[in-house]
Amino acid sequence: MTVSKPDQQFSLHPYTTNWKRRYQQAEKKIRSALNESIEIHHIGSTSIPGLLSKPEIDIAIGVDDLAIVKDWVTKFADISYLYYPRFEKETPNRRYFRKGNRKRPLVHVHIYKKSDPVFKDMIVFRDTLLQNTKLRDQYAAIKKKLAKSTKFEWMPYMEAKYEFIKKVVAEEKKKH
Repeated sequence: MTVSKPDQQFSLHPYTTNWKRRYQQAEKKIRSALNESIEIHHIGSTSIPGLLSKPEIDIAIGVDDLAIVKDWVTKFADISYLYYPRFEKETPNRRYFRKGNRKRPLVHVHIYKKSDPVFKDMIVFRDTLLQNTKLRDQYAAIKKKLAKSTKFEWMPYMEAKYEFIKKVVAEEKKKH
């Protein structure tokens, strides 16, 4: 399924094991480049077998202190990741790197403090969908519907997905 704008394309693809392999390759390069013990996770839809996704790998890294990231900018650049400090105005609790461009498969790296609720919630959401195929399929249906209805308007697409994510995470937290 593809929804297009003249200069961009938004595609949802069926799950492929290639995404797991791409994550593993990226993780290995990141660990080697940083040469530090880090908490790293494959997150987002490409981490969930059976889920439709944009073919872009999302990685979450948890750190004790975000200040360390300034020392990592060059290390990430050495493995072809660009640092985007401009996003820190919108999300000051996150540091963001990206590899690739819209025409090639992307890898997004989101770095948070391990204690940040956003970091924890991403893991909870992923783990919940990995364990609950009914929720996974509901999420896939929402994504499919939104891809058609938003016509690549990112904010409505992301906001509508976020409502489902918040609900799933809140319900999961009630259980524990």
